[in-house]
Amino acid sequence: MPRSFLIFFLFLLPLASYAAVPTSFTPIIPALQCPNSAPDWGSVLSVIQTGINDIVLFASVIITIFIAWAGIAFMMSPVNPEARRKARARLFNAVIGLVIVLVAWLLIDSLMKVIYNSGSSFGPWNS
Repeated sequence: MPRSFLIFFLFLLPLASYAAVPTSFTPIIPALQCPNSAPDWGSVLSVIQTGINDIVLFASVIITIFIAWAGIAFMMSPVNPEARRKARARLFNAVIGLVIVLVAWLLIDSLMKVIYNSGSSFGPWNS
């Protein structure tokens, strides 16, 4: 009886924390703010930025899955040194991949800021 209650509670926990509504992925083509004119350069850059943010989000989810997989493999092989070495290498590669994805996003965001804004301010280019 207590185990089934725990499982039931874990399934209802996201609903209690309002985590059931995904708001991370946004439409790639945003609603245009200029209904009587053609899209301008800012609209094109906004579409590019939205696509890049979605790619970074998708890559982060995949990397998180790889980190969990490497952690499970590391924990499940306490006596096999070869399996632990492989799991450690997977974990290291996943963390390096996460760093590469985030640094690439930072470089692209900085480049978009230089292209779109003439002044330098702190924060994303489209804020």
